Amino acid sequence: MSSLFDIGKSGLQSYQRALSVTGQNIANINTDGYKRREIRLEEISALQGGITEAPNRSGLGVRMDDIRRSFNEFLLNKARSATAYAATTDVYVNSLAQAENILLPGETGLNASMTEFFNSMQEVASSPADRTARTLFIQAGERMVESFQQTASLLTLEQQGLQQQVEEGLKVVNTLTAELAGLNQMIAASGGQSTNNALLDARDAVIDRVSGLIEVSTKLEPNGSATVTLGNSGQGPTLVKGTDQATIGVEEGDLRLSFVLAIGLSETPTSRVTNGSIRGFADAFDMLTQVQNQLDNLAFLIGNSLNEAHRQGLDLNGNFGGTLFNNVTVETNAHANNRGTTVAEMTIADAAVLPAEEITVTYLEETGLWTATRVNGDVVTAGRQGITLPGVELAFTGEPQDGDVFTVSPIRGQASSLSFAVRDPNLVAAASQQLVYANASNKGNAQIELQSKPIPPAAGIDNVQTILSNGISAIGATGFLRDEAVAVIPSGISAIELVSLARQPQLKFSMTSDELVSLKSLSFEMAKAGGSSENLTFDLSYQSVNNNAGGWKDAASVAEMLNQGVLLGTNGIDLDANGNLKTFSMTELGLHASGKNGRLTIARNAMLDFSSGASLQFANNNTREGVVQLAQDTASNIQIMTREGRHVAGSVLSSSEISQLITRENGFVDGAVYSSTYLNTSGASGYIGMGVDYKSGASAIQVSVTGATDTKTLAFNRLHGIDDSSSSPDGQSANAGSLSYTATIGGISKTISRSDVGENSSAGVAAAMAEAFRKDAPVASMSGAGHLLASTSITLSAGQQSTLTNNGRLSLTHNSVSYLLTNTSDGVVITGGHKDAVSLSYNDSTKTISTQIPDRPGDDETVTVKFEGQQYTISVKDGEALVSGGESGRVIAFFDSNYRLQLRSASGTLSGASISLLSDAELQGNTSAAIKFGLISGNAQPTTSLLSQSGSFTPTDFDVRVSGNQLIATHKSAGSTLTATASAESLARESIKLSDLPDEELIVLLTGAGARQITAVYDESPAAAPSLAPDLTVTLDDASAGKVKFIDKATGTVMAERTLDNDNKASALGFALTMNGAGQDGDGFEISNNAGGTGDGRNITAMFDLRNQSLSERMGGSFHDIFNRTVTDLGSAIQSGRLSAEAAAALKDASLEAEASYSGVNLDVEASNLIQQQQAYQASARILSTARELFQTLIEII
Repeated sequence: MSSLFDIGKSGLQSYQRALSVTGQNIANINTDGYKRREIRLEEISALQGGITEAPNRSGLGVRMDDIRRSFNEFLLNKARSATAYAATTDVYVNSLAQAENILLPGETGLNASMTEFFNSMQEVASSPADRTARTLFIQAGERMVESFQQTASLLTLEQQGLQQQVEEGLKVVNTLTAELAGLNQMIAASGGQSTNNALLDARDAVIDRVSGLIEVSTKLEPNGSATVTLGNSGQGPTLVKGTDQATIGVEEGDLRLSFVLAIGLSETPTSRVTNGSIRGFADAFDMLTQVQNQLDNLAFLIGNSLNEAHRQGLDLNGNFGGTLFNNVTVETNAHANNRGTTVAEMTIADAAVLPAEEITVTYLEETGLWTATRVNGDVVTAGRQGITLPGVELAFTGEPQDGDVFTVSPIRGQASSLSFAVRDPNLVAAASQQLVYANASNKGNAQIELQSKPIPPAAGIDNVQTILSNGISAIGATGFLRDEAVAVIPSGISAIELVSLARQPQLKFSMTSDELVSLKSLSFEMAKAGGSSENLTFDLSYQSVNNNAGGWKDAASVAEMLNQGVLLGTNGIDLDANGNLKTFSMTELGLHASGKNGRLTIARNAMLDFSSGASLQFANNNTREGVVQLAQDTASNIQIMTREGRHVAGSVLSSSEISQLITRENGFVDGAVYSSTYLNTSGASGYIGMGVDYKSGASAIQVSVTGATDTKTLAFNRLHGIDDSSSSPDGQSANAGSLSYTATIGGISKTISRSDVGENSSAGVAAAMAEAFRKDAPVASMSGAGHLLASTSITLSAGQQSTLTNNGRLSLTHNSVSYLLTNTSDGVVITGGHKDAVSLSYNDSTKTISTQIPDRPGDDETVTVKFEGQQYTISVKDGEALVSGGESGRVIAFFDSNYRLQLRSASGTLSGASISLLSDAELQGNTSAAIKFGLISGNAQPTTSLLSQSGSFTPTDFDVRVSGNQLIATHKSAGSTLTATASAESLARESIKLSDLPDEELIVLLTGAGARQITAVYDESPAAAPSLAPDLTVTLDDASAGKVKFIDKATGTVMAERTLDNDNKASALGFALTMNGAGQDGDGFEISNNAGGTGDGRNITAMFDLRNQSLSERMGGSFHDIFNRTVTDLGSAIQSGRLSAEAAAALKDASLEAEASYSGVNLDVEASNLIQQQQAYQASARILSTARELFQTLIEII
């Protein structure tokens, strides 16, 4: 009976629980995150029977096994992913729709204001002198600028709102993930199987909310806690794991929103924020950034192109047009703490692709490169002399220092900062700079139209300021790889000299700091004339020049010791007078060293190579082999041409060279035609009057011989920096000085080298050459006949004699000179006297004082002599004889110890000429002057002589004299023939000097292979105010072929030649020309400046025409096309977003429905369960009633 009671009781309790679960489901049908519960019942089985008892097979009732949540992880994750994607697309579309309304507000807006602005140009073009039309043009420009500013401002506000939405959303995400970490802790503490279902519902609800904001993947751990990672792959960064939580943040930079994951103090960028409303806001932000960039580019294109066009015109005052729009620029700024001298020059190549963000350019000494980086640290590009950024090129000149920085300011914000610059209607440059008309004498009826077409800079070719150091120098020369255009001479250069060099052989070594400390010796082999070679070894040990222990710290010190001859070498063969190995210095061997840090370079002044195998030896017996740079005894040929193909300087070119050089890649404009008409011509016959001095060969560069039959002038040019020994600061280059000049005069030849030249100048070379000719000739001298002394006698009076006798001393003054006489046992001693007295004595017998003093001429006295056809004037200052006139330093004068004037030639006289006095007939009063100078004394004349300097010398029939850098040789017999030649040796093999350069770019090209080593010096003119282009004449040379020439009217120079195309159009010299009508051969058309053209509207018409021109290869189309494309791109993004949003919404609904059908509460099902469970509950109660009745019956029976 007890079992029946138990069965009924268990059923009653179990179905009471089941009714509670069903009631809970029904009550929470609208509770977010609630998952349907299901109760699981199980039978209570009977006990196993014993020996005396059979088992009870009917069982003992029912009990509740578990209350389970209806949960399917797959369906739930799928629903969450669909929700995240739907949130992304919905937010993205709605955000962009607001931006579309900003760009297209209706009848007004940016597009309408642009149309109004360009239409106002037509009004000015129709009435150029009408101030009203000009005022309306200015007002329309201001309205267009305001539209740009307002549109940009509204887009910025929209972006700020989007960023704020992202930041607020992330705050919610971080709060939810913190809540989830707390739920994980409670779920884990509950033990997994017995976890409160409400905690699980709360966990899933939190994850559901997170997935609406950012897409996440969820993995449920065995203990019921959730691990959440970013993204849908399950492999993304962990957001929550157990009780650990990462926070997610956002940063604005590099034109986009970037997300970072923070765990503790560590922050890591992440790209796994792939979906959710936050991703939608971020994507919309990025799209608006693109719209902003396109708007800024459009503002820059309009401002830049119209500014350029406006500057091509003239205003009502006859001046060049100024800036039309302000704040249209990309700037390059040097940091204030830069230590180097580098200057950055910027060239805009394509305004449409200019960088929107700031770019930082930093110099790193370790690599020798300028490196450009974005704000986020990404490297854009790097280069040595220049870099190319999107739309802009930077060229660097000067010496940089490690860490020097330049910043390139972005074009971001151009739309918001754009402003209209012109306020005065008179300053609108509507008129064209040029007037164009046909000559009255033309036979044809052709007319030409002209438009400005600025010549783009030569792309890819550096300016001379960028590629060539400003100074003639062998070590500073720039090396090039091939024959091509190597530099452009810009219009700001007023004069330039370019020199092409041969290349000396060099040895180059590189050492580590440890090797440098232990440096021991240097060994190398070098070729000798005649084909033999010589091995040399230099002791480079630190101890050889320092008594203390230690080692070299910088190869610069090693190079210095080598060049000074402190470190010496031997060849292992030659012996000195003592039988020891003879030592040689670098200078004696024609070598020169350069060093820096671990680099050591040795150059040789002879064009004889070093052999391979040269090495440095170290204390540990290790060696370091050097790199041999072979000599190149042939220099390259320099060619200078205009970009139109006018060859102005250089050597004659072959037809194949011409065809290879005249290309766009070499900087020539399209249609350029080669012409050698002005090759190496100057002045009136040169190209637009420019000066050209072209010299080929070392001798032509360094010496010249000119003069008449009996006189020859030899001019010498000392090339500083080329013929001198020099070392580069970085130790990578050296130049061993090589100087040799030879002159032959009247059959006598002399050669001088570096050691002969005292003064390091061209004048020093001329003086050294004169000394070489005079070295063995006799020295001319002249000695004065008299002594320049004055005698004075003083006889003592009786009273003075008495004073001397009585007192033993006498003091007296005569002519302001004091004397003291003292009576001693040895007689009277006299002291004092004139301070310059030559002699002073006292005669006791005659009682007389006698004295002699110098009697030199006064400072205003002069006497003149002649020597070798030159006159020399001798004067006296402060008692010293001075010489002036004639050849400086040729004659010297002095007073000898006997106060006799002596004259000497400083060196020998070739013709045996004597020094002689000019007669009074030649110079009035010179004889009297000679007497005053002691050259003549009474009837005695000066003594002249020739002092031999060698055993024998045959006088020549010519004399030489020096004047500055010139050696002038003159035959003794006027009209007689005197021959003279001169030559020189140098690294310089070709020189081009240009002066009075035209206001246009010139191209520097190299031909003929050779060393390709170029050095230059140039003058940069200050920036000049714009000036009107020179007047031109366009002539129709061949009407049938359409050949025309552009001729400078002032000089007659043919500046360009063209052939008209099928539309009778051609472009040259910055003009686009169209010929209408039929012309005949010889017809001419004048292009003259239009300084007074107030009634001309052609320039503003050209500005209007820009409206329909494609100004950007990348963006394409006109201004309106670019704006319309921006709107179209935004509209396309919205349309595609809407389609994606519709698909995402459908997917979301289907996923939520599938998940709800599994885990949601269904009232029909729950009502059915309620009835069924109620009936089971009632039936269980009936079991108890039946058991009670049976029990009562049993009691009653008993």
